[in-house]
Amino acid sequence: NNDIYACTFAGKIYKQTNGMGSFYNIGEPTRNYISLTSDLNNNIYIAEGANNSMGGSSGYLYKQTNSIGAFNQMDTTLLSWTGIVWDRITGDLYCSSFYAIYKFVGGTGTAINLGVSFGGFSSTLAICRTILFCACANSWQGLQGIYSLYLNSLGLPNLNVGNLKQKG
Repeated sequence: NNDIYACTFAGKIYKQTNGMGSFYNIGEPTRNYISLTSDLNNNIYIAEGANNSMGGSSGYLYKQTNSIGAFNQMDTTLLSWTGIVWDRITGDLYCSSFYAIYKFVGGTGTAINLGVSFGGFSSTLAICRTILFCACANSWQGLQGIYSLYLNSLGLPNLNVGNLKQKG
């Protein structure tokens, strides 16, 4: 809808209407907002970080439906989120926590652990076509990197040990 959202850690959520003018505080409680994304239905999702070294004490996901009203908590398990991204091909929501990547099918339900661990602080997420990218850092061991995970998105062959036959 051309609105632009921004968030701050130990702060607020801000909005710029129709991509013009100043950003204004939309009135949500002060939380450790760390990352946000939107889907094709104008739903806004925001991840709350929970790193005590940065002053955090919780870490949930919140959703605003159709860019209207309050952000409502959508998960019940404290997972200390660090990143969030919407997959426009599959319609799924991907979230990173300190040591794992999770998926919410259709942006709802319970977080599904994808069994992916990079051994460090999984952070920013990005999707390019069918590949999920994750920036990862482990300051205790001096490690950092960008990792990728192939997502079997709709419209792509998933052979599951089968054969793909194409005719031209």
